[in-house]
Amino acid sequence: MKKITLLSLLLFAFIGYAQPTTNAPTPAAREAVDVISIYSDAYSSITVGNFNPNWGQSGFSSVDAAYDPTGEGTNTVLAYTNFNYQGTEFGAQDALSMEYLHVDVWTSTAGAVLKVTPINNGTGTAEVLADVTLVNAGWSSVDIPKASFTGMTWDSVFQLKFDGQAGTNPSDVYIDNIYFWKEPTAAGTDVTLSDLTLDGTTISGFAAGATSYTVDLVEGTTTAPSIAAVPTDSNATVSVTDATAVPGSGSVLVTAADGTTTATVTVNFTATIPAVDAPAPTQAEADVVSVYSDTYSTNILTNNNPGWGQATQVTEVQLGTASNNTLKYSNLNYQGMLYTATDVSSMDYVHLDYYTDDATALEFFVIKEGAGENTYDIAGTLGITTGEWVSVDIPLAHYTGTDLTGANQFKTVGNGTVYLDNIFFWNTATASVGDFAVNSVKMYPNPAKGFVNFSSASNEVLDVAVYDMLGKEVLRANAVQSQLNISSLNPGMYFVNMTQGSTVSTKKLVVN
Repeated sequence: MKKITLLSLLLFAFIGYAQPTTNAPTPAAREAVDVISIYSDAYSSITVGNFNPNWGQSGFSSVDAAYDPTGEGTNTVLAYTNFNYQGTEFGAQDALSMEYLHVDVWTSTAGAVLKVTPINNGTGTAEVLADVTLVNAGWSSVDIPKASFTGMTWDSVFQLKFDGQAGTNPSDVYIDNIYFWKEPTAAGTDVTLSDLTLDGTTISGFAAGATSYTVDLVEGTTTAPSIAAVPTDSNATVSVTDATAVPGSGSVLVTAADGTTTATVTVNFTATIPAVDAPAPTQAEADVVSVYSDTYSTNILTNNNPGWGQATQVTEVQLGTASNNTLKYSNLNYQGMLYTATDVSSMDYVHLDYYTDDATALEFFVIKEGAGENTYDIAGTLGITTGEWVSVDIPLAHYTGTDLTGANQFKTVGNGTVYLDNIFFWNTATASVGDFAVNSVKMYPNPAKGFVNFSSASNEVLDVAVYDMLGKEVLRANAVQSQLNISSLNPGMYFVNMTQGSTVSTKKLVVN
């Protein structure tokens, strides 16, 4: 993969671990259509996003610090030192047609036990650990049949995990030639495709042996794109049936050159993508610590898809405006977001905009790693609105279990498909306690008991909504001009949204 550096060689030599001095066996020559290579110099490998995700493991893996067994600079292997388990993350791969997972493993720990599993976020079982047969102080070249991973389909493999077993765990492991493969198709029976297009553009996630795709279109779309297909074997034939409506399905019937072997590729169309962007935030940049938003010039996001073992598929999409990025969480169970540790204890809210057509559960966590966490249940507190963008401002006072002096993570828990944008902390504009003016509106007294007064220098109608510390609306009055009866409210802290024309101001209100 990458040439080993002198520093890396010296590091391994200094540590003194037993290491392989020969390369792993060279894999057999195979056609590209028969292999999905994750890590190998023998094949053209996919792009791997992370060879060392932070899953809490003690081991270490990095291409930049890989080990060169012969020192000739022609081949490097992954070095897992101080090993207990190790993950690898990459873009989802359709390995449905693959028959084996191949790995080459070297360890010097006699009697060690090692297991491996692909991790799938599509249909079927997510992961199943299978044994890797080991040779002491030698290379083990292992082909594990798909059947060993009971219940797995491999239709959307996006991670791998190597796992040691307590008491028999190898201390150091060296790994090469990680790939999925299948036996070549017999002449005249090939029913795979070399390309599948929608209105002339290759379908997202195309794989030669895939038999089913789901394509999500912009909501309101009623006409499906036109399907075209090219068989891998030029002597095979294809017959296309386009979808007649959206939602709906189209298909490609592939008939092999022998005239009898066939396969059907199905393309399912839905239309749930928002047609417009989330509303642009109105909070001033001086009052905001932005994690993810194109509205603000500075964002502190460091990783929008950390490997926490989630099933969620994360993509960044552009909706109404090509320059505005939005996060799409498909198959949501939970999803993390990492950002620079920041003291947000002086902020009043965390804001997010969400859009969903099918979610029935949605929770949002603000976390300082290692310091406890608690959730804000959006679905349980506010309910979920579908088919439109919803702006949520969660009072940070709700997160009593979180150390806000060093917040560095968000976590979203829910289901279905959820779009997120404009995630940031914000503070209400500075104002004195008691009489204060915001956008020409005065609210007094504060603290208050029984009644609170409002006055405005303009003649525009003033609408008022009062929220408790959980973000639940507890009082609303329209066309308020002078006084609001708050006698029904329990003593405590509240937030008052004052809307005048197109301007919305939010202030804290203390009820005695």
